[in-house]
Amino acid sequence: MSSVSAAAPNSHWPYPRFIAHRGSGTLAPENTLAGFREARHFCFQGIETDVMLTADGAAVLSHDPVLGRVVKSASPVASLSLKEIKTLDAGSLTAQKWAGERIPTLEEAIEACEANGLFMNIEIKPASESAAQATAQETVRIVRKLFEGKSLPLLSSFSRNALAAAAVEAPEMPRGLLLEGIPSDWKEACMKLAVKTVHPDWQSVTPDFVEEAHAMGLGVMCYTVDSPDTADALFTLGVDAVCTNRLDLFADCR
Repeated sequence: MSSVSAAAPNSHWPYPRFIAHRGSGTLAPENTLAGFREARHFCFQGIETDVMLTADGAAVLSHDPVLGRVVKSASPVASLSLKEIKTLDAGSLTAQKWAGERIPTLEEAIEACEANGLFMNIEIKPASESAAQATAQETVRIVRKLFEGKSLPLLSSFSRNALAAAAVEAPEMPRGLLLEGIPSDWKEACMKLAVKTVHPDWQSVTPDFVEEAHAMGLGVMCYTVDSPDTADALFTLGVDAVCTNRLDLFADCR
């Protein structure tokens, strides 16, 4: 097993080397407080989670713009109020033992991570691109309020508009650009957005990409790595960190 407590070997990535995808990977309901506790149970030091806005502008944790895959509802997140969101079962579709688990607000998630000593990579995930600015602004507002005087989390996004809005609102907050494949303009985008890290899918990573990212002063975290052998190969290439669904395969609590 790989050790989740190992520090990243490169100063470009001052965060845990192993990050729990959506808070708990596949072992507990994703993006829930129960999931964060599960990550801590497996001795993870950091989690990744997704933030989008409800109809009344509340920041809640959800990866999917339309519920139904892991939450008992077929509604779009952006069509529901926070009060409505809070009535939904976010646990039993993962396993019956999690029945009644709720979708947390970003504030609740931050408080839970603080209580469990978990670093946060907060992905700004607007329900639509038209909501990118508002989602970034609300995320920054909450992070600024709850992390005052503390080490800041890492904000990341596939949405360049969301990252640009976050940079305007809070240039001091570290940001990371998520990549699907390796677009031809990735270096220009990283410079324009003044990000600190870049997060490609692991299948797209090459030695040249890692070398170029490090030469720009960028940390590199790959998603979603569910094999220790794959993680070891990526670390050999110089990748700084991996995001994984398989907390059980990477746990090492010795």
